[in-house]
Amino acid sequence: MSLREAVRTSILSRRWRYCWKTSLKLSRSLNLDVFVMRESNYQTKMFYDYRYGPLMYNRNLLLEERRKFVQWVDQIMKVDYPVIDSFRLSFYLKKEFAHRIDQWISVAVAKRVQNLVIDLSGLHTFPFSPGDEELYLFPYWLFTKETGSLVKCLCLNSCTLGPLDFSCFSSLVDLQLENIVINQVDITKFLSSCPNLEKLVLVDCRKLLDLEISGRSLKLKYLTVIKCYCEREIKIDSRNLTRLEYCGKPVKFSFLDVPHLSNVIIHYLRNDLSAGLSYALGKLSSDLPKMESLFLTVGRFKGTTIPQQLPLFANLKKLVLKIVSREEYLWAFIPLVQAAPYLHTLELHLYHSASKCEVLQRPSDAPQFYLKEIVLSGFTATSHEIEFTKYLFRNCKVLEKIIIDCVQRFYDHKQGFFYIDFHSDYGYSKEKADRGVKEAAFEKKKIEEQAHEQLVNDLPFGVELLFV
Repeated sequence: MSLREAVRTSILSRRWRYCWKTSLKLSRSLNLDVFVMRESNYQTKMFYDYRYGPLMYNRNLLLEERRKFVQWVDQIMKVDYPVIDSFRLSFYLKKEFAHRIDQWISVAVAKRVQNLVIDLSGLHTFPFSPGDEELYLFPYWLFTKETGSLVKCLCLNSCTLGPLDFSCFSSLVDLQLENIVINQVDITKFLSSCPNLEKLVLVDCRKLLDLEISGRSLKLKYLTVIKCYCEREIKIDSRNLTRLEYCGKPVKFSFLDVPHLSNVIIHYLRNDLSAGLSYALGKLSSDLPKMESLFLTVGRFKGTTIPQQLPLFANLKKLVLKIVSREEYLWAFIPLVQAAPYLHTLELHLYHSASKCEVLQRPSDAPQFYLKEIVLSGFTATSHEIEFTKYLFRNCKVLEKIIIDCVQRFYDHKQGFFYIDFHSDYGYSKEKADRGVKEAAFEKKKIEEQAHEQLVNDLPFGVELLFV
C-alpha cells in the first residue's frame, strides 16, 4: 500500500486507522509531502489573501495547515519501520519546527536512510520566503561516520548548513542544494570529502561570486548551476564531467581539463540573452571541441550579427535553441547549423511568432545538411515559419523525420521540457481551466491543418511529418 493509499484508508474507520500502520511497515520509502496528505484539495493559491494585496497571504490558514501537516507526519513516523531507504519531507516549514524535524530525520537516520530530501521551500507560486535567520538548520550532528556513509543522495532546499562536516558523507553520489547560503570554501570542503560524488546541483545558492570545481580524483559527471549569480568566473577542472547546465548572469568560463564534457546547456537571464549566442559564436567551439550536444537560450542579438563563417563545431550532433525574442528571424540561425557538419538533430523552440522576414535575406539553397531529425515547437504556421521549414526540406540530404508541435514547450532543469497546466500552473478554476484547454486544442488543430496543407506537397519522399 502506498503512502497516499494509506492516508485515504486511515479515515475510513477506527479499525482502518490502525491497519494502515501495519501496511506501512512494509514500505521502504516515505514521501512526506503535503500534496500526498491533502491530495487534490491542496492548492497554494488557497493561502493568498487578496484583500491586502496580491502578495499577501493568510497567516492563520498557513499556521493551521502546518499544524495538520506536523500531526500527520508525527503519526507516520510512529510506525516501526525495519528500514527506510528513502525519506522525503516537503512543506513550507521554518526553524520553529526544528525539534520536530530533527526527530523525524533522526528516525530516518536510525533506519539507515540512503536517499534524504528535505524541501522546506515555499511551494510552486508561494510568493513569500523566510529570511536566512528563519531557516531550519540541517542537523548534521545526527550523522555518524557509519550512518552518514550510507547516504547516497542528499537534497536540501531552504535550510542552513552551519559548520557542516561532509566527511561523514563519504559515499555521497548525488548532492543537490537549493536556496542555501554557501561559499567557495564550503564547496571545496565537500568536493574533497565526497570522493564518490557524481552529481552536483546548485540552485539559488548565494555568496558564490566565483565558482571553482576542481580535483584530480573527482568522479563528478553532472554539474548544474542555476541562478547562483556568480559574477566573475566559473572554473572547471574535472576530467570525468560529461554534462554542464548553467543558468544565470553572463560569466567567464574557464575549462581547464574537461576531456569528456559533451553535453552543454547555457541559459542566460532575460536581460542578457544575447550573451549566450555571442559565446557560442566565439570561444565555445574551441573551449569544448568534444561537445556533442548544445542547448542555448537566445534572444535579441543587440547588434551581434551571426557571420556566415563560424568556427567549426566538429563533433556537434544535437543543437537545441530556445528562441525567446520577438525580433529575430529564423534565417539568422542557419550559419550555426552550417558550422556543425555532423549535426543530426535540430530543435527550435519558439516563444513568439516569427512573422517578419524582410530584414534578413533568405540564404540560397545548398543541399549540405546531414540532419536526420528536426523538431519545431511553438509553431504558428506564419509565412516565415513555413518558408523556413520548406528551406530545411530542400537542403537536408538525409532527413528522416520532422516533428511539429503547435504548442509552446517550457523548460526547467528539473522537468526538462513541459507544457503549462491551466489548472495547477495558472491556478485557474476547473471550469476556467477546462475552457482554456478546449480553446487551446481548437487553435492547435487549426494551426496543424494550415501547416499540413502548406507543407505536405513540399515534403521530400520518405520523410515523415508528425504533428504532436
